[in-house]
Amino acid sequence: MYEREWHSSILKHHHPSVSLKPPADTKFIRYSIAAGDDYNSKFVYNITKTYDTQLRSQYGYVWRGIQRPYDRENSIAGGEIAVVDLQTNEILGLWRSFARTGKKDHQIWWLGGETCYKRTGKNDFYQFITTVLKPGK
Repeated sequence: MYEREWHSSILKHHHPSVSLKPPADTKFIRYSIAAGDDYNSKFVYNITKTYDTQLRSQYGYVWRGIQRPYDRENSIAGGEIAVVDLQTNEILGLWRSFARTGKKDHQIWWLGGETCYKRTGKNDFYQFITTVLKPGK
């Protein structure tokens, strides 16, 4: 279970459940799109968080940053997304992406960063997940 740290300035844009603390016996966190009574149009991100003691999903994904010597100094950043079979811990797919940027006032300027998929239009996160996980018949 990885418990994300929520910055107080963004909590007002999320469902109140994201700030709940886990019960002692919790092993898993489940994020879901808010629906029914949980949906509220004033939240920019309608995601709810619940805790559970049982694993119910077969698949999951994880993000990790890539940092090599001199990347940041050369205005390069990278990350990977791994799709994982949660029953076996097997990595089913790995998507690696890099971004580069220029400098503004001698500072690295990430708001204008350009990624490989942004330039080519060939791939994005959603396409990657749906390519790796094909629905069963």
